[in-house]
Amino acid sequence: MDRARNLSGGTPAIELPGLRFALGEDIDMLRATARGFAQAEIAPRAAEIDRSNQFPSDLWKKMGALGLLGVTVEEAYGGTLMGYAAHIVAMEEISRASASVGLSYGAHSISASTRSAGTGARLRSANTCRSSSQASGSARSPCPSPARART
Repeated sequence: MDRARNLSGGTPAIELPGLRFALGEDIDMLRATARGFAQAEIAPRAAEIDRSNQFPSDLWKKMGALGLLGVTVEEAYGGTLMGYAAHIVAMEEISRASASVGLSYGAHSISASTRSAGTGARLRSANTCRSSSQASGSARSPCPSPARART
């Protein structure tokens, strides 16, 4: 049984032996969590999400509860600071289930982390990521739009 099957418990992803990177146990666990979530929660709804063109805010609450949000944000601001390799792994697994949800995840995650690096926006971004990662129940997108962040 190959490594991908062991991590996800499901059908293995396409693996190329030359592209197996030792990213560490934490990122392997993140991959398994993201893959399991994506297969169970996103894939069954992917076509409907695309058809309806509605932002699936309930998925963001669940991703926050799993710790998938804020992986590039400092812990002091509500993130886990696992880094961009972790972000890419999570985005890759989410995108396997739905390209549109993966794109939204990537855009919101990068938006939050780059804003948290800015002087005036640190607290706004931190509050946004913290509320997302705590699954606050907000129906809004987890990270504010650039226009709201500047106000």
